[in-house]
Amino acid sequence: MMISSFSTFAHYELFQVNLELLIELGQGTISLELLEQASEIDTLIVPISGGGLISGVALAAKAINPASHIFSAEPMGADDAFQSKINGRITKLSEVNTIADGLRAFLGDFTW
Repeated sequence: MMISSFSTFAHYELFQVNLELLIELGQGTISLELLEQASEIDTLIVPISGGGLISGVALAAKAINPASHIFSAEPMGADDAFQSKINGRITKLSEVNTIADGLRAFLGDFTW
């Protein structure tokens, strides 16, 4: 992946956001801002990827409106969250088939 090469070249630390609890909580501010501007929204569809974004969004949205509905979305070729749900444990795919690099992440302990 291009970001790995860049982080090595630029001497930046690369980390998985779905493994950082504070980042997940911070991502919940998306719900706060959205529902502040459009409080009538009761259903959110969120890309799942590594689970950090949807975890934060769901936590904040449910705190504001416990009756809200949160749905996840992921490409069929990168459906590790769906496979994990079916298997009852984190399941990493042997092959990921999507052009969306941001959806190639894996679920983390906090997001599972």
